[in-house]
Amino acid sequence: MIVREQKDDIVMIKQHDHGLLAGTLFTKFNKEYLPSSDYKEDLFFAIRNHDCGWKLFDEEPFWNDQNDKPYDFNDFPIGPKLVLYEFGINKVEKTSLFAALLCSIHYVSFLRDRTDEASKQFVQNELFRQKRIQQEELNLDEQFVKKHYQILKLFDDLSLYLCLNEPGTTKEDEHFFFQNGIQLPTLFGRDRLEVNWKTNDTLFLSEALFYDDLTVKLQQKVVEKEAISKLGIKKAYAKTEEEIVSITLKVTS
Repeated sequence: MIVREQKDDIVMIKQHDHGLLAGTLFTKFNKEYLPSSDYKEDLFFAIRNHDCGWKLFDEEPFWNDQNDKPYDFNDFPIGPKLVLYEFGINKVEKTSLFAALLCSIHYVSFLRDRTDEASKQFVQNELFRQKRIQQEELNLDEQFVKKHYQILKLFDDLSLYLCLNEPGTTKEDEHFFFQNGIQLPTLFGRDRLEVNWKTNDTLFLSEALFYDDLTVKLQQKVVEKEAISKLGIKKAYAKTEEEIVSITLKVTS
């Protein structure tokens, strides 16, 4: 779950909905920046489904007693998080080996520096998966895979930016993930994508990622803290109607 706390409410966005948003953004990607490849549909599948393992977990949010708010994807306990990571990659692999390879690389990147045994075992298992897919099935050039993974990472980050920041927020108040911008794939020839809110529903980008202005729909629930206090997080979340937020992305003029 992606969580933003407000004064009287908690904004909650399902991880898979964030993934679907990333996929929508990718469908409008300027083809000038897309590597020539037979794997475009596999890349789209990976971007769209990279967080599909969270789907069942996010139907009934978990409460973090220590922080007095719902668990989000950052502070969710590592044990069950690894279970859903593996479940998601396994599910993706049933449809596309290349997409599973990209998703595996993505999750390993989060965990390489962790020292707990569960994380080290997960990384070891996923490196074995990556080797198996490469050697037994795909045999693709390392740089070819890297270029595609960087595009997955770009759209994951851009979607996360839209989910983690209050619309219209100032640079000073942005989520710490993005205060130095968003990392661009090396094919852009520049290191960072600068993003700035122009209004509460318009975001300016420093690069022409898309052919034209793009309006996307973000699905979320705004759960009242009072309802959580009375009903508990699961019932309060279930009773809250989903809402759609429209955001337009423009290139900085």
